[in-house]
Amino acid sequence: MNDFYELYKNFMRIKKMGWIKTMRNGSTGVGYTFESLLNKDEESFNVPDFGDIEIKTKRYFTKGYIELFNAVPDGDYLFPIKNLLNKYGYKTRKNPNSKAIVGDVYANKDSMIGLYYVYRLKVDRNSKIIRLYISDFEGNLLDSSVTWSFAYLKEKLYRKLKYLALIYAKSKYINGTEYFLYNRISFYKLIGFDSFLELIEDGKIHIQFNARYIDNGVTKKYHDHGTAFKIHEKDIQFLFN
Repeated sequence: MNDFYELYKNFMRIKKMGWIKTMRNGSTGVGYTFESLLNKDEESFNVPDFGDIEIKTKRYFTKGYIELFNAVPDGDYLFPIKNLLNKYGYKTRKNPNSKAIVGDVYANKDSMIGLYYVYRLKVDRNSKIIRLYISDFEGNLLDSSVTWSFAYLKEKLYRKLKYLALIYAKSKYINGTEYFLYNRISFYKLIGFDSFLELIEDGKIHIQFNARYIDNGVTKKYHDHGTAFKIHEKDIQFLFN
């Protein structure tokens, strides 16, 4: 495939550049710098980064979760995350007038977000949806209105992640500034949507919420940083080969 060959050529060119000063501070610097060296602008979350290939870039010695894609629930209700935040958001320590829903939700175990609510996912193969359940501590169901359809998630998965390039970079600091040495690339092909669903059921893929309503007494702002589907790096072999 030409895209693989072209990306590999670009990777080798960047690798030969040696240590490269970050073009952005913080955790996203490693990916932003690499894609800038590809002469690419930051892309939408909805399309692959390089032709048909999605690029994920990691610092070499950091182990953790890889964000697959963001997917807003596509059920029957408008602004589902905003509605959840209004109903079940917890007050933040910095500002009691503000609310947040920040946390990870799984299908194989309960998750507590805030002090009062328990969250869990269920893969409903009959209805072909993934449903979010919110209960109180006594097990009483409070909300099950938030869903993601199989068709919606399958389309996202195949459009965004049919092919994956995982790129590793060594990292060091010089006078407080981070530098990267991009030194390894691995290519993967998606196994299929059934594997994706099984990994959700097994808890190997989870959903991360990151939404806030901020009221500073002068302005009120709603920030949703995305509803991310994530997989641990060690489990990537079960979704790609």
